[in-house]
Amino acid sequence: MKAEVLALARRRVCGAEVPCLVHFSVREWRRRPKAVLRRIAASVAGEVAVRSSARDEDRAGASRAGHYPSLLGVANEPGALATAIERVAAPLAGDLENRVLVQAMVRDVVASGVIVTRDPTTGAPYYVVEYDRSGRTDTVTGGLVLPAAAVVFRGTPLRAVGAAALRRLLRVTREVERWWRGAALELEFAITRDAGVTLLQVRRLTIAAGAGVTSTGVVATRLAGVARAISGARAGAQRALAGSRTILAQMSDWNPAELIGVHPSPLAASVFGALVSDDVWQRARASMGYRAVHGVPLMRLVAGRPYIDVRASFNSFLPPGLPDHAAHALVDAWLSRLAAHPELHDKVEFEVAQTAVDFAFRERYGTRFRDALSARDFAIWADALRRLTTRAVTTAPTSSLRLALASARCSDDRASRRVAASEPLRRAFELLAACRRRGTLPFAIVARHAFIAETLLRSGVEREAWTAARLTAFRRSLTTVATELARDLRGVIAGRTSRARFLRRYGHVRPSSFDVASLRYDQRPELFGDVQERADDERGAEPFTLSARERRAFRGLAREAGLAIDPDELLRYAAAAIVGRERVKLDLTRLLSDALECLAKWGAAHDLARADVACLTLADLRRARRATSASAAATWGALVAARRAARDVDRAVRLSPLIRDAADLYVPPVLAALPTFVTTRTVVATPVALHGGVPAVGVARRVVCIESADPGFDWIFAHRIAALVTRFGGGNSHMAVRCVEADVPAAIGVGEELFERLRRALLVELRCAERLVRAL
Repeated sequence: MKAEVLALARRRVCGAEVPCLVHFSVREWRRRPKAVLRRIAASVAGEVAVRSSARDEDRAGASRAGHYPSLLGVANEPGALATAIERVAAPLAGDLENRVLVQAMVRDVVASGVIVTRDPTTGAPYYVVEYDRSGRTDTVTGGLVLPAAAVVFRGTPLRAVGAAALRRLLRVTREVERWWRGAALELEFAITRDAGVTLLQVRRLTIAAGAGVTSTGVVATRLAGVARAISGARAGAQRALAGSRTILAQMSDWNPAELIGVHPSPLAASVFGALVSDDVWQRARASMGYRAVHGVPLMRLVAGRPYIDVRASFNSFLPPGLPDHAAHALVDAWLSRLAAHPELHDKVEFEVAQTAVDFAFRERYGTRFRDALSARDFAIWADALRRLTTRAVTTAPTSSLRLALASARCSDDRASRRVAASEPLRRAFELLAACRRRGTLPFAIVARHAFIAETLLRSGVEREAWTAARLTAFRRSLTTVATELARDLRGVIAGRTSRARFLRRYGHVRPSSFDVASLRYDQRPELFGDVQERADDERGAEPFTLSARERRAFRGLAREAGLAIDPDELLRYAAAAIVGRERVKLDLTRLLSDALECLAKWGAAHDLARADVACLTLADLRRARRATSASAAATWGALVAARRAARDVDRAVRLSPLIRDAADLYVPPVLAALPTFVTTRTVVATPVALHGGVPAVGVARRVVCIESADPGFDWIFAHRIAALVTRFGGGNSHMAVRCVEADVPAAIGVGEELFERLRRALLVELRCAERLVRAL
């Protein structure tokens, strides 16, 4: 029991303090309370903590942490102490051998928390620390705060851990592990002002059911291979790029973690590469006047996870004609800012790189990068970027925005009909080629225009040409296909339109667009369940017009920035880009979705389920077109099994969303999320987590938690949801736009750690005006 463990720890653990303690059975307290009080007075000085030590606590598989009361800061005098002991003993009285533990309170606490010796979700070999600096010792265990966190691979030498307090805590933890002969443990601790470690509790760790326990050696081997690959990239394998190093980030450009997931299937990753990250990404930007980045993939897979090569991304935001030394200086300045502020990894286009001249361009550069460029180089860069911005911000028929929108209009189901007679595998590749040509390429161009528009509109708020509320009103005046989807779904359920008509337009949509195992709308009859009407949606979008004062202010800012942009044309441009981006996304997913269905059909003919097909890559499938079915039949099963085994190892590896160097592999930084909040309202409601399908429980009046901002989840807006929380995404993501339109409170991009807490909570509170979201 807890009391005996701590009493033994006082003798066995040299590197930490264990507060002096007295423990006794409920039976003993009932029979001789005065003798117990005398023993406490003789052994413990000052305020005390009174805690349970029950026989059903701290057992393997059933810690019952927090099940029984603990009372802190109890005065060490008979009356107060007897009252506190009785409160703790009462729920223990069912077994008189249960014990009560009285400990001296720890003084001068500067931090406290919990360290576990394995990842409790996966069993992976990592020390995971959650801590709080409030000075109390019950905030983390009591769930009273959103704790800070640290993660360290078990095989990491202590000298490689930078924080001195964390090194001392790990040294104590390893000492306790030796005592417990390597068992998975959970330790409660406090750090005092003199930098000492105080041990408050030790218990066996409960690891999630079904989780394996991957050995430290297996993960060490995987990390060593990843470290070599990262070192090669940092050494300058891409010497044609500006910048002296690179950073890898999951959400800094195109946000693959949102689009294909943190652990994408091999098929999803290879399809995303073919359609976006191999080459399309830079071709789109080059067509708009940015620097071409030929032959450099935007995305790398690191332990099965998608990461953006940030140096390549930053190079693609440079205008042509910039001297090489200036390009190197600018990219290095951007990389240095991101390395110093890793929490900005999902907001680089607004907080790090400057990809267009907006109304706060010079001021922002002066604040962030004042000495990065000489005055002459800054002028060359600003002039080139100003010309690029001016060419972009127009809705003329020959603009790159209008041409991209016109090109995407050809990406409807005609491409599907043209190849309908082909065999499934051939048809899949033809559809993917059409999707790349008429889908993702124009989408990449339109999406870049939407970013430029958003940058200009936000800088107008920054320079007080209009207010944030007026920007929100403009956004809400737009009607995108996402708004139409929710309206049309309500129409089907209300009997105003037919299911067949709805499915002709939206039946191809999947909650996870790149995942062959994610079923389409036309494969989900449960989609048409009861819907509670959203009366606010039925009103329709309200027209928006700039006031005379706003128009004058925008004209003045445009002159100051050297931009030949009319305010009303700017709004027309922004509307065309934002609405067009969502429409092109819907259209391209038709080709992509049909291609995935062809691959599923081919898989079924080879006795492969959708989940099996997801384990293959496009390269595998190209080889399949050349192989005979007899020779390949046995091969697919073995390959799928091998890929699943490799993914299991990769899932045991914990990585940060941002990797600055190989050291971040072993002590992955835990980044504080900076969510984007929508509306200024406060909501408290029960959460419901969606994992790609329609849930068994309703979503009405609940906080809906989804991993990504995929348009396949637009059906939720046909319901009166209380709020939306997403793990990934930013202010310019699909769901952020949709929540603004529907006036739904939201926290977009809360990050991995907080998302897990929220989706498991009994209640979730959003205070959007205060930029706060937390589990209650």
